[in-house]
Amino acid sequence: MRKNSYLCNSICTKDRDVARIDQNTIDRIIDAARIEDVVRSYGVELQKAGTVLKACCPFHEEKTPSFVVSPAKGIFKCFGCGKGGHAVKFVMEKEQCSYPDALRRLAKRYNIEVPEREMTPEEKRAEMERQNILEINEWYAKFCAETMTNDPNGRAVGMSFFRERRFTDESMRVFRLGYAMDRNVVFEAAKAAGFKDDVIIKSGIGGVNEESGRRFDRFKGRVIFPIVNITGKVVAFGGRVLNNLSEEEKKRTGKYVNSPEILGIYEKNRELYGLFQAKSDIQRKDSCILVEGYADVISMHQAGMRNTVAACGTAFTERQMETVRRFTNNLIVMDDGDSAGIAAAQKAANIALKAGMSVKMVLLPDGQDPDDFAKSHSAELIEAYIEEKGMNFVEFKKKVLTEGKEDDPDTINAALGSVIETIALLPNAISREVYIKEAMKRFEMPREAIMERLNSMAMSEQQQKEKEERNKRLREEDERRAEEANRPTYKFAIQEREIVQFIVRHCGESIEVENEGTKERYYVTDVLLASLEDLEEEGRLLQNPMYEKFINCIKQEEITDDRYFTFNEDDDIRKIATSLLLDKEVASKRFDNDMKFTTPEDDPQYERKKQEFEARVQQERELKLRTDLETVVKEYRLAVIRGKIAETKQAIKERPGEMLEQMRKLKEYMEQEQMLQYNG
Repeated sequence: MRKNSYLCNSICTKDRDVARIDQNTIDRIIDAARIEDVVRSYGVELQKAGTVLKACCPFHEEKTPSFVVSPAKGIFKCFGCGKGGHAVKFVMEKEQCSYPDALRRLAKRYNIEVPEREMTPEEKRAEMERQNILEINEWYAKFCAETMTNDPNGRAVGMSFFRERRFTDESMRVFRLGYAMDRNVVFEAAKAAGFKDDVIIKSGIGGVNEESGRRFDRFKGRVIFPIVNITGKVVAFGGRVLNNLSEEEKKRTGKYVNSPEILGIYEKNRELYGLFQAKSDIQRKDSCILVEGYADVISMHQAGMRNTVAACGTAFTERQMETVRRFTNNLIVMDDGDSAGIAAAQKAANIALKAGMSVKMVLLPDGQDPDDFAKSHSAELIEAYIEEKGMNFVEFKKKVLTEGKEDDPDTINAALGSVIETIALLPNAISREVYIKEAMKRFEMPREAIMERLNSMAMSEQQQKEKEERNKRLREEDERRAEEANRPTYKFAIQEREIVQFIVRHCGESIEVENEGTKERYYVTDVLLASLEDLEEEGRLLQNPMYEKFINCIKQEEITDDRYFTFNEDDDIRKIATSLLLDKEVASKRFDNDMKFTTPEDDPQYERKKQEFEARVQQERELKLRTDLETVVKEYRLAVIRGKIAETKQAIKERPGEMLEQMRKLKEYMEQEQMLQYNG
């Protein structure tokens, strides 16, 4: 068997990647690295201006120089984009690398030896495994690219697919596109290249059927989109089904198959497709365009919009946002206008706005996606369209949430509520003021009405913080008492308590629920059970047997009296219900009506106004009740899913032989958690 050159390289470099640099060496590097020399080494033309040097900024586009280097102080500063720091910081910004890596690059430039410490055996094993997975990923990307280029079937199927999408040879090269053969070859080929079975399986490019023991290629017969991290390493793959399959086959196999997440290598809520290719242009243009899919990114780059990225098979996350912020504070969310795209665009905007980023939202015409739009427009036309059609979030929400229903009060009210929710996220008081005025103008609403709802949301957020602090105290107290009494504790004690608290406070109340196109009234306790029934195990929903008694009561009879539990003949139920009902700190309270009916009885419209007032009170009461219901359901579901995530991670550590199956479960649970967080 020939020796794998990738493995040889990893053995040579693994210590360097994790070693710590002592302070004396750091001081020598910083002393040697003259800021003006470092900046010039990246092609920046510095011109003397008094005691400093000036140039056009290398991090964003500008015509008038605002980038200043001070040799005396050893620092740089751009007064346009705000970037600044010492020589090490400059290298970090240009190379988008870590502090130790920047130090090593400078050390190499100035011929300074960097001593490396010896790793522990555990560190060596972990780093070797990590490097082997990265190396096999690199090998597989090349293998699939060569298959598509050199194999007749690869050219006829894989290359033809990309040609139909009008991808150029340059785009295929830059994004390292490929084709996986339609037969199982990866184990044989990878082993011939020097990789062992466990690396093939752990990387996710190959797998083993647990029942039959048959080995298989995960991406067999698919076109391959390598996912490259910020430093250019291949960390995962997306495999797309081909158009030559029937609709039934596409549905059965799934349009996309993706690599499993591997902690420390590929976590999809951190990676952005196309970022490695886009980062320089994002810096230069001081903006990042966010689209949905691989093809969108490639077509936008091909059109000249090389500051475009996409989330990797997930909704835009805070971790991805933080990655973007390393290059720019300006995000452009480009959306094709369908309902799923609109929802995703709003969530992405909320995440970025909450972090203080500037966000522009762009709807494409006639339901086109960025892939279609980029193929029919030049970079100049795309930039002009963004400039002309780009909207702030207030304008965007007003347009997409009220379109066709501009005269419907409920629709307008819901859209305004969504806008105010986003305003409440803004960290800057000046930004909030700007968007409050924008909302007043777009919705033709008085400032008082907007501020009242905004203050109410701020109060709710404070209540949520207080609730979390209270839950922490309760959990600690519950654990202490359980330990003293030598009785069991329950994993979801706080969330189960919230469910029972909700039941006690709202039994006998009902809400309207849409059922097959018609609205019907149901008791809120029945809706609660229906919302959680899929979590039942062996006929039980809650772990605490005392709390489960409340669930059994709801199952066994229709409860119409709000005193049912506090006057129950079961001592346990009565005591718990009374305690929960009298809890002053409970977040989920009955609706407290502070609305006052002030119309005098001699008013000719007294009866009509009274009926309208009572209808409004009922509407507010139901809205509060529905919100509380959704909250307790969401928090219990999140607790259960997070419990499963923790159990699965532990199983991966304890039973490495089951890693594939456990990683599949972990991926599924993490997706469920993310969906709940964003949609709940």
